[in-house]
Amino acid sequence: MNELLDLLIPIFAAISLLVAVWFALRALQFRYQSSHAPYGVAQVEARKAMQIDLVRSFAAVIIGLIFFGVAGLTARPADDTAAVDPTQTPAAVQTETSAPAPTDTLQPTQATPVEAPTTEPTATSPVIPPTPLPQPTVTSSAEPLTATVSAAAGVWLRATPSTDGDQLEWLLDGTVLELMAGTESVEELDWQQVRTLEGVEGWVAAPYISREVQP
Repeated sequence: MNELLDLLIPIFAAISLLVAVWFALRALQFRYQSSHAPYGVAQVEARKAMQIDLVRSFAAVIIGLIFFGVAGLTARPADDTAAVDPTQTPAAVQTETSAPAPTDTLQPTQATPVEAPTTEPTATSPVIPPTPLPQPTVTSSAEPLTATVSAAAGVWLRATPSTDGDQLEWLLDGTVLELMAGTESVEELDWQQVRTLEGVEGWVAAPYISREVQP
C-alpha cells in the first residue's frame, strides 16, 4: 500500500502542475482577446475569464506543491534503531558463554622459623630457654562469585527489583558483575542483586546474566 502511494502521489503532483500551466496559458489567451476585442462587453467577459483561469492556475500550483511535500515525507526512511529494553521484552538473544579456564591457585608458603641465639650458661647466671617464635597463620580469602551480562542488546541495572525501578546504568553484553546475596521474584521475573566493578549496586534480571563457573 505504501509503495502504491509513493507512486501515485508524484503523478498527482505532476498532473496538478500541468493543469496549472494549462490554465495559465488560457489566461494569457483571454488577456490577448480582451485587448483585441472590438466591443466593451467582450473585453469585460475576456478579463473575467482571464482572472478565473489565473486563480485556477494558482490553486493547481498550490495543490501540486502539497503533493510534492507529501511525497517527500513518505519517502523518508523510518528509524528502526530504537533501543530494546530486555527486561520489558523477554525475547532476547541467547549467547553461549564459555566457562573460564581454571587458574592454578597459589599455595601459601610456610615461613621458616628463625631460631633465636642461645646464651651459654655461666656459673652465676641460670640457663634461659629460647623463646619460640609465633608461627604465621595462613588465611584463605574466598573470591566473590561473579557473573557476566548475557544479552546481545545489554540490560538495565535498576535500583529496585522491578521493570519500573530507576535505571542506574546500561550494562553491555559481557560486563562482569559481582553477585550479592539479594534475590527477588517480581512480576514473574527473577532478579539478582549485583555490584559493578565500579562499585555501583543494584538489581538486574536474572535471565540476562550468566554465572561464572568456580574452579
